[in-house]
Amino acid sequence: MLKIAICDDEPLFCRLLEEKLEARLNASGLPFRVFRYSSGEQLPMTGYDILFLDIRMPGINGMELARRLRENGNSCAIIFITVIKEQVFDAFEVEAVDYLCKPLDDIRLSHALDRAIRYVGERDSRMLLVRTGSRLRSIRMDDILYCEVINRKVLLHLRTGGGVVEYYSRLSDVEKQLDSRFLKCHRSYLVNLDHLSECSKNTLTLTGGVQIPLSESHRRSFMEQMLHHMKSEVEAWPRS
Repeated sequence: MLKIAICDDEPLFCRLLEEKLEARLNASGLPFRVFRYSSGEQLPMTGYDILFLDIRMPGINGMELARRLRENGNSCAIIFITVIKEQVFDAFEVEAVDYLCKPLDDIRLSHALDRAIRYVGERDSRMLLVRTGSRLRSIRMDDILYCEVINRKVLLHLRTGGGVVEYYSRLSDVEKQLDSRFLKCHRSYLVNLDHLSECSKNTLTLTGGVQIPLSESHRRSFMEQMLHHMKSEVEAWPRS
């Protein structure tokens, strides 16, 4: 079942959006539930697949709430709904799938919902299968901050609360299994660009303030691939 949350401090708008979503999803035949919240303080940190999130709200604003959700490992599809057009690149920073301006356009809303549903499906299918001891373990790529190799042991450093998964392999083999978000920044490290928050000459800072080295031998290649990845993401952003 698809679980959708609406977080907006305008009750009338919430009801209108819920009605639009119900009409669209009832026609599609997808099982779903819609939950409404009037503030960021009420919104649970987990438990839903798609979040329609207002930016301007009393208390914690939507952009800060989205950052907290990501830092806590929530990988739901976020769709911002707002009267503010200037924060579109902030939305990109927290991996939002779309950015809708009020009043809502029905066609744009429908496209955004379709993108979010695809995102949820792809999110659940992007897994890394590793052998730890005598058992196989599936790890969502979204949850991996970075990969580190020490001797012949690979360490997958996961998002807040996920800890570290250790197993025997080569970094080159892991690199082949991961998708294009993961780049080599050092002979011993692969980093998930979705969690990159700052890049300096010798250091990469990730979600939660984690820092890993950017070696001189990998710097040029890393920067070129990172810019190419960012360009591809921006070009894929839906147009009004």
